[in-house]
This record gives sequence, structure tokens and C-alpha cells, in this order.
Amino acid sequence: MEDRKLIYALERAKILEDLISSELEKRSIACHKGCPYCCYGVTLWITQAEALLISHYLNSLPLKKRKKLYKRLKDYVKAYREEARNFGLREERPVPKEKLDMETLGKVSALGLKDVPCPFLNTETLSCEIYPARPDMCRFTVYSDDKVCKQDWEDPLRFLWRDKILPFIEEIKERLSPKLNLQLMMLRSRYGDLDFYSLEETVAFITYRIKFDPVKKIFRC
Repeated sequence: MEDRKLIYALERAKILEDLISSELEKRSIACHKGCPYCCYGVTLWITQAEALLISHYLNSLPLKKRKKLYKRLKDYVKAYREEARNFGLREERPVPKEKLDMETLGKVSALGLKDVPCPFLNTETLSCEIYPARPDMCRFTVYSDDKVCKQDWEDPLRFLWRDKILPFIEEIKERLSPKLNLQLMMLRSRYGDLDFYSLEETVAFITYRIKFDPVKKIFRC
């Protein structure tokens, strides 16, 4: 069963990547390697499908890099928990996507964690260490002007994310929705034995979904 979940997660990610890439070819997008502004203040609440993808990719990396990323993940989690509790957010267990407290998470992200990099960001090369397995939110977070992204990171209280970047992302999601829903429906028809609600409709903080086995030095879901 776990193998089928992983295969489903891999196929789902390819569908998403192909559709987004096709849509972005029609647009002027400023995102490029070395532009890390959306990689700070990340609150890593992920689905089970995303967790399967990330842990599988992490385990394909050399041991030295896995250990380094685990250390960065621990540091990130410590910073996240401190800031989340400052804003009254203590829950980390799975919740339905629609019940996730996005308003509080937004405050944690923009105010508490503004200068904290995602644990998967290589701060030397300014590149994502898990790019092929990055979460959905990272795949969709694109914009047409990196100067605006920089200004948003420097001063979240200008609300550039709310007023400019987020509407741009939502418009892309809306355009892709019919094709994405159709392709996911066709994909799910081949995996009728899986619990898609658990796989895709609930989110949890990353350390609830992904654990590090200190004996075997691998990540587990």
C-alpha cells in the first residue's frame, strides 16, 4: 500500500508540474534560481502526498546531505514553534485544508519568520535542495516581477503579497483548475483503493508527517 501511495504521489506531482509549466510558458515570469524571497517565512504545513514525495526525494540524497538537511529542519522547526506559539498557534496535527488557520499562519510567516529560510533552501547557492519534490505551494508561488517579491520580503506590512502576488497566483490556479481536476480524477480512477481524503485533503506540520530515523539515517512518513 505504501508503494502505491508513493507512486500516486509521484504521478500527481508530474501532472501538476506539467500543467503549471505549460501555463507559465504563456506568461512573463520573473522567478529564477537565485531569487529566494518566497523561500523565507515558509510555514511547512503539507499533505500526506507531499510528505511522501519529499521523504522519497530526501532518501535519494547522499547521507551527508540528508544529515545536513535534518539539522536544518530541526533548527527551522524550533524557530517555527517559538513564533507560532507567540501568535497562539500550537496545533500541528492533521486538519482539513479549509480549517487551517491561514490568518495566523500568515502572521507567523510574514512577521515571526520573515528572516528564517526554508530548511530546504541552500542559502549559499540560493537554490532549493528538494526542487523536484517541492510542495504544491512552492510550485504555484510565482510572480511576474521579482522587485515586487523583494519589496514584499523587506516590508510585509506593505501587503504586496495580499494585493499583487496572491491574486496573480489565484488567477493561475483558477485557469488550471478544470484541466487539473480532470487529470486528477483520471489518475484517482487507477488508485481506487487509496484514501484520497487522507492523502490530499488534510494538512499537518512537516514534523508530524515526516520523521527522521536516527538509526537507519533515513526519512519516514
